[in-house]
Amino acid sequence: YRALADLALGYGLWEQFHYRQAWEKLKTSLKALDMASIWGGPPGLKELLPSIKANSGFLEKLVLDPAEVKEGVVLDLLAHAHRRAHDDHDYERAMIALVRALEAFAQRQLFKQYKIKTWDVQPDQLPAALRDTCRACYLDDVDGKYKLPLPTQWRALAEFGDPGGQAFVRDWPKMKPLLDAANHAVLGHGFEAIRGERVQQLSDIVMKLTGVSESSLPKFPVLNL
Repeated sequence: YRALADLALGYGLWEQFHYRQAWEKLKTSLKALDMASIWGGPPGLKELLPSIKANSGFLEKLVLDPAEVKEGVVLDLLAHAHRRAHDDHDYERAMIALVRALEAFAQRQLFKQYKIKTWDVQPDQLPAALRDTCRACYLDDVDGKYKLPLPTQWRALAEFGDPGGQAFVRDWPKMKPLLDAANHAVLGHGFEAIRGERVQQLSDIVMKLTGVSESSLPKFPVLNL
C-alpha cells in the first residue's frame, strides 16, 4: 500500500511539473511493485508495470537532460493538455498547456539551432528583418532584457528558413483566432470561457507544427483495484 501511495503521489507531482520529485517517487514505488508482482500483487498490476517503467524512463531522461531548454517538456505539455481536455474536460488549462507547448517547441528550436534564449535575446542574434522591432518593442522594463513573444519566436524561425516556422506563418490566419481565444479566456487575460472545439482545433495545429505524434506522448496508467 505504501508503494501504491508513492505511485499516486509521484503522478500527482508530475501533474504539477515537479519532475525530479515525481521521478524519485516513481522509482521508489516501482521497485516495491516489481517485487509485489512476483508474489502475485494486486490484480492487474503486472500488466501496468511496463507503462510505469516507461513513464519513469521518460522522467529520467527529462530530469537528466543538461540542456537549458529541455526537449521533453514539449512532449509533457502536450500530454498534459490532452489529459486536461479529455479526462477532466478542463478546457481552460488544456488551452494554456497547448499555447505553452507551442512556445516551448519554438524556444527549443531557437536555442538548439541558434543559441537564442527567447527570454534574454540579443537583437543582433535575430534575422535582420526582426532586429529593429526587437529593439523597439521587446525590452522588458523590469529586468532590462529583450524577450520575444510567442508569434515572433516562430517568425524568427521562419526568417531563418526553418520549415516549421514557415508553416506557422502560413497557418497564422487559422492560428490567430485560437490564440485570441486563449488570451481572452478567464485564465488568460479576459472573461470568456474556452470551448472544447477551440482546444481541439489548436491541438491539431500544434501537433502538426511540432511534428509530434500522439503515440510518442507519455501516458498515465490506470490501475483498477
